[in-house]
Amino acid sequence: RMRTRSMDKADKIAANSGMSADEFRKKHQMEVEGLDEEGKLPYSTPDPIALFSQAPFSCVLKRVFDTAGFATPTPIQAQAWPICVQGRDMISVARTGSGKTIGFLLPTFLQIQRLAKLSSGQPALTEREKVWGRRPAGR
Repeated sequence: RMRTRSMDKADKIAANSGMSADEFRKKHQMEVEGLDEEGKLPYSTPDPIALFSQAPFSCVLKRVFDTAGFATPTPIQAQAWPICVQGRDMISVARTGSGKTIGFLLPTFLQIQRLAKLSSGQPALTEREKVWGRRPAGR
């Protein structure tokens, strides 16, 4: 059975249109504020992830989304994933069914996998993950 979600045709077109990060946030009425790690300068917000193929998750997980009929992340997922994968805290306010839970759970699962790798002596981050995440302090 094909799943539905609260992303309309215009959202799908926007996700693939090459829209800038600022245009994406404006279209979806997103405001991102905060300070850098030292608490001195404004936070440099990472660009949203417009396509599942750009997400830092496993190919298996991306295939699950595709099989379930999800073509692109919801707007909240698109912006939350790169922020959460950086290890930053965030508060998101969006309507029920917008994808908030998956927006913070998938980066959490990714971090759990990284910690499991560390405890087994394997490198915690692949080259692709280094782009999205940061190695825990002291490593």
